[in-house]
Amino acid sequence: MPARSDPLCRPRPPVPSPSPGQPAGSLPDALAQVARQVEQIRNLSYRSPVRARAVTAAEMARLVRADVSAQAPKALVARTAKAWATIGVIPPRTDLYRAVLEFDTSQVLGFYDPKTRRLVFIGSPSPSAFQRFTLSHELTHALDDQRFDLRHLDQLQNCRDDEQGAYVALAEGDAVLTSVSWAQQRLTPAELLQVEREAGSGPRPPATVPRFVVDLMGFPYQFGPVFVETLQERGGSRAVDDAFRHPPTSTEQVMHPDRFPSDRPVVVEVPDAGSKLGARWKEIEIEQVGEAWLQLMLGQRLSAAEAAADTDHWGGGQYRAWSDGAHTAVVMDTVWDSQTAAADFADGLRLWLGHRTTARVVQIGGSRVRVLFGSDGATLAALSRAVA
Repeated sequence: MPARSDPLCRPRPPVPSPSPGQPAGSLPDALAQVARQVEQIRNLSYRSPVRARAVTAAEMARLVRADVSAQAPKALVARTAKAWATIGVIPPRTDLYRAVLEFDTSQVLGFYDPKTRRLVFIGSPSPSAFQRFTLSHELTHALDDQRFDLRHLDQLQNCRDDEQGAYVALAEGDAVLTSVSWAQQRLTPAELLQVEREAGSGPRPPATVPRFVVDLMGFPYQFGPVFVETLQERGGSRAVDDAFRHPPTSTEQVMHPDRFPSDRPVVVEVPDAGSKLGARWKEIEIEQVGEAWLQLMLGQRLSAAEAAADTDHWGGGQYRAWSDGAHTAVVMDTVWDSQTAAADFADGLRLWLGHRTTARVVQIGGSRVRVLFGSDGATLAALSRAVA
């Protein structure tokens, strides 16, 4: 668990969830039937009735905006944007808060909130096949929450980003597979075609959202189902239940299910360079960087196969970022399972950086790689002196 003594990693006060407006009611008959069918697929039962509310698309967008504002305040997201732009995974001056809002409001058709135990969806009390399909996904979240308490995710928001990503992949993977199983078992061939058409014709992420953000948001849905399917092959639904009780601790375990649960990450703590940079420099962010984050980073400029090969056998990672207001400096330290894996990552990163003069790859040990990023050449030079 990285840098728990640092102020940026101390637990933040709980954030109240935005009010859904009108109170949620009991499930309509059509959705209650879907809930019972989800119980059968997951071999679990709800401990209390699920309450849900149908809303319009406009109301859903309002709720999503309120949720993003509560969970990711603008000031906090602005710090992340500075660090990510300095690293180079998003363009300079990206309004990351707006990008997240635009992504979520264009993609979310329903959601389940573990803090309020409410389920909200776009639709009506007499839902179409596609709406029932969407609801089977959210009802799976509700079931998992009642059995395993999905509020565990809140405990992973303090500099445990990679572990958080792994947990989200587990939850979304289970919901995706359950909803697909539900559709295959309960819909007619004509309804399945309708669901496929509606799913395929859904809105694409806005062009203003950086590719890295889109890929990061999509990770749980790409890798989570494969991870959960592997668990099912190992031990059926009981293996999935056990994974919720003892979740994966890294995205590496999700991407390589054979490494779950034994291959646990190494704790990496980047030293504090802020005081050596100068009195005006303040720490703005600490982030745990796992295999998924690094693979998506390299994948912005290298082929998918190259990015996967160069980030395989990750062992642990963290970056820390500092800013004086006008300039930003970032140190990223990673540890790898072998010297060969470390060298592969360093080589891939050098290719990714190309001729860039505001970043430098440093081998700091046989299996460790350090990367320095500056918002400009002078900042990189100052950072290099600070960590020498």
